[in-house]
Order: sequence, then C-alpha cells, then structure tokens
Amino acid sequence: MHEPQRSGASPPRRSRLHRRLGFVLCAALVLWLAGQGLGWFGSDADSFAVPQGEPEAALPAVRGLGAARVVVPEAAAAAAVPMAPSRTGDQGGREGAEQLPAPGVAPAASPAGEAAPVQGGSPAPPAPAAAATAADAAEGLDDAVATGASLVRFLVAERRHARGEAALAALTEVANATPSGRATVAILAAELDALAKALVDELAAALTAGQVLLAADLWSRLRGVGDRPPAEVAQRLAAQGLELLLRPLPSAAVGSVGDEPVPLPRQRRVRVAGLGLARLLRWEARQASVDAGNGTFPVVPHHDLEPIDATADEAVEMGWAAGCGGAWAMARLWLLCAERRAGPGGLGARAVSLRAVCGG
Repeated sequence: MHEPQRSGASPPRRSRLHRRLGFVLCAALVLWLAGQGLGWFGSDADSFAVPQGEPEAALPAVRGLGAARVVVPEAAAAAAVPMAPSRTGDQGGREGAEQLPAPGVAPAASPAGEAAPVQGGSPAPPAPAAAATAADAAEGLDDAVATGASLVRFLVAERRHARGEAALAALTEVANATPSGRATVAILAAELDALAKALVDELAAALTAGQVLLAADLWSRLRGVGDRPPAEVAQRLAAQGLELLLRPLPSAAVGSVGDEPVPLPRQRRVRVAGLGLARLLRWEARQASVDAGNGTFPVVPHHDLEPIDATADEAVEMGWAAGCGGAWAMARLWLLCAERRAGPGGLGARAVSLRAVCGG
C-alpha cells in the first residue's frame, strides 16, 4: 500500500543545503583572516606604522584625553621650528635649541668669522650718545656761522671793506658745509660788493673836491694786504681812472733825488688829520706847526695836512711833500687830485716828474 506524497522540500534536501552554506561561510572566514595577516585590506587611517627596528617611545607623539595616538614621522620632527628660551631663564629640556637674540642686539658672529643672519625688523636706533654728539656738532657749526656773519655785517656797517673781505673768506671755509651757510655767504658777498662800489665812487668824488684826507681814509677801507685791493675793487678803480693806486709802490724816497716840495704859505687854512681845521704857522723840512685853536700848536707831518680847496699846483707840491716823508700812497692821492683839479692848460713838469717817481 502506498503513502500519500507531502508538499515542500524533503528533509534530506534541506540538510544538504545547510551543509553547503556552512562550508562557504567557513571558507570566507578563513580567507578574510588570511588577508588580514598578509596586509591585503590596508592599515588603520588614524595612525602611522612604527618603523622596524625603532622602539615606539623614540618617536615624538601628541596625546590627548580621548584622542587617538598620533605618531609624528621623523621628517616632520626635523622640520619643527625651534622655540626661543623662556624669560624665566629655564635652560633645561632644550639642549641644542637655537637662541634668538634680544631686540636691539646685533647677532653674534658665527664660529667661522662670518656674520650671523640679520633678524627681520626695523634697524636699531642710533645710540643716544652718538645722536647727542651729532646734534652738538650741528649746533656748534650754526653758532660759528652766525658769529662769523655777525662780524662781517659789523665790518660792513663800519664801512671797512678790506677787513670785511678777510672775515668773509674765513667764514666761507666753515659756512660752505651747509646750504644755509652758503646762502649766508652769498648775501654777505653782495653786501660787500655794494659797499665797494659806494667807497670807490666816494673816493673819486673826494679827490675831485680836493678832500685828500677823506680819500685816504676811503682808500684804507678798500685796499687789502700789501696795498692791493680785491679784483672787483681794482676793476671799479680802473673804471674811475684811478689805476695808479693799483701799481706797486716805489722803494726809494723822493728826498734822495733832491726834489723838495714848495712849502705852503703861512696862515694858510688847512685841515689836520685827527684835529680838524687849523692855520699853518711854520713849514719845516718834514713837518709843520699849526694853530689848532684854544692855545694849542701841534707839530704834524706834512702828509697829515690838507690845504682847504687846494689848487692843482698845491696838490702837486703836497704830493712831493708826502713822497719825501715816504707816504707813497698819500703822494699818489695828491697827484690824482691835482690831475682832476687841473685847468684847461693841464699840469706842468713837476706833476710829470711826480708821476714818474710814484710808479706812473
């Protein structure tokens, strides 16, 4: 008799399926374990592998609470920037670390003698002592220029051109060091040039008027060392017909050749240098006695006398008298005065001889 047939899988077939699935799972587990051991499936991304042959403690690491361990590679540790020592003076824990110089201190030289690299930042300010010395030097220079300029202006006010030129030459050596000093020198030079022009014009006018003592004073203010005025003054003198004053002075006395002057008449009204108006009392060989008033009768050299409103002939004789006393500059002034005051007939032989001995 046959049993009825049941629906679904039979028990033998299901057991075979279970056995095959278990076998596959076991094989997959074995392959997975083998792959982990051989490194087929990569490494942990949160850490670096420790190099073989080095202990883990030899590598610097950063650890934190609840954080994964991070091992720093050797190359990264070598590139780390050294830290400056603390202000507390702690010298431990950083042997061999680079020491940064303090602000404003120059870097020390390297052992090979080469200068250490200059640290960045603005250059150190100059030392207070050096700055003070430079300021003192500049102030001293300004004071020297101001003092020299004051002296030149004083001499200009006193109308002493020759001495003013000498003072300006000394000032120029100091003042040329600064632009303001050079400007001061230029202004003073212009003032001296204006003074020279005025003095030359007054000199020519005084000679024409017969005021030889005034002309002598003006000439003394113009001429420099060795009775030779500066080039600008010489040009102005030549333009006024006074080039005779620029020639070398003679060395021989006029009296040695017997050219004695004709004396002025008694009671002639004269002007005496340093005394003023007087009357001639007595004419002697090298000097004269005058009545200066108030009961005074001084004796003065001939070149200190000036006949009031002198004629051309009197001017020539006064030139001879000055030459006999060795006052050659005064003799030339009298000759120039005679030439300017001569009439239409001109001067005679005495004037020609006087010009010859005066270097004309």
